[in-house]
Amino acid sequence: MKIVTDKKILRVKSEPVTKDENIDELVAKLKQANSETKNGCGVASVQIGIHKRVAWLEVDGQEIVLVNPLILKKSEKLTVEIESCLSIPVLKIPVRRFESIQVLVNEFTDEVKIVNGFIARVIQHEIDHMNGILIIDKKF
Repeated sequence: MKIVTDKKILRVKSEPVTKDENIDELVAKLKQANSETKNGCGVASVQIGIHKRVAWLEVDGQEIVLVNPLILKKSEKLTVEIESCLSIPVLKIPVRRFESIQVLVNEFTDEVKIVNGFIARVIQHEIDHMNGILIIDKKF
């Protein structure tokens, strides 16, 4: 699976996925795309040309599948870190993100997680992709 770099495609807001769609098949494609890059930790479906609100990420051996995710609470503390993106591979820029978030990970299972640090950053990055937002829009 090739990672999309066309900003017109990446800027389209993704639609919610429904229960009858094959989410497992989509997740397998996301994992394959990430594996082929050899340096990513997450992929949103828009990055493989599918405008659905699904993403896959793996941080420190913890795999998370986001299905119609929603940030429920954000910390007041913001941090600035250098980020990169598989869809804009030559760019590394400082981006401001919430240090911790409470996120509805999967709309269909009502799974909620409280995450902080790098994993919170990755989830925010992937949700931005679902909303058609790129790191160049968030440059600090």
